[in-house]
Amino acid sequence: MELKADNIRCAMISPGVVATELPEGSSEEDTRKNLREFYRMAIPADLIARAVAYAIGQPAEVDVNEIVIRPVAQSFKAGSDVGFRFAIAAQDRYSPA
Repeated sequence: MELKADNIRCAMISPGVVATELPEGSSEEDTRKNLREFYRMAIPADLIARAVAYAIGQPAEVDVNEIVIRPVAQSFKAGSDVGFRFAIAAQDRYSPA
């Protein structure tokens, strides 16, 4: 989205699997089971908030166009995410014990 003439910055944040209540939201037990298994790799929601804060915290002359953030364990399929990819290292504090 181009809004340079209006001095408006836009950023697209594309999260991967994020820890939410979604796995418990299905009425189908098989679906809940599959979602629970898939969401075992989920990253905490505060990491997405940190990515948003990073994008909006840049100086006025800097525009962060796109951030794709996902768990290391989540596969990246060509064509599913387009654009620049930024890695936000969560270090060992977010790794399963």
